[in-house]
Amino acid sequence: MKNLIKHCCEFGPLAVFFILFKKHGLSEAIFPFILSSILGLLIMYFTYKKISIMTIVSTSLLALFGGLTLLFNNKIFFYMKPTILYIIFGLVLWGGLFFNRYFLKYLFQSFLELTNQGWKMLTHRFVIFFFLMAILNESIWRTQTEQIWVSFKVFGFTSLTVAFMLFQYPLMKKYLLKS
Repeated sequence: MKNLIKHCCEFGPLAVFFILFKKHGLSEAIFPFILSSILGLLIMYFTYKKISIMTIVSTSLLALFGGLTLLFNNKIFFYMKPTILYIIFGLVLWGGLFFNRYFLKYLFQSFLELTNQGWKMLTHRFVIFFFLMAILNESIWRTQTEQIWVSFKVFGFTSLTVAFMLFQYPLMKKYLLKS
């Protein structure tokens, strides 16, 4: 049951956003997206008594850039939110590499135990992935229609992230700590 709650809290706001975008347009979908994301965050907190830092940062940036979009009636703020999010995640992970701090370890250690070399390699890959995702977001919103960008934001980025994680399986298997 808790997994269902977690998935609903993570993907429910995206579904709300996409459905309202299709019916009413981007500007009308942003505020309900922000509210449903905050509600999902609160539900996750009361269910699990903790929230991942990635979820907190993502929801905070959504509220900030969504709010700026509505306040200034300028969609560019909303288009750039994924870019900024991916750059922040990439820079934090990259900075951690300089100090031999593998922040992914803290995010995934509850279900994945790797050697330090495994965490280091996985972190390098995530840094590259996040920077490429930032470039991809910029490319899409600057060259495509709003409809294409929203569809890619909802379905494309999620699919690419899942595919990226699946392609990391051989690395994770190779550097898995043997118990």
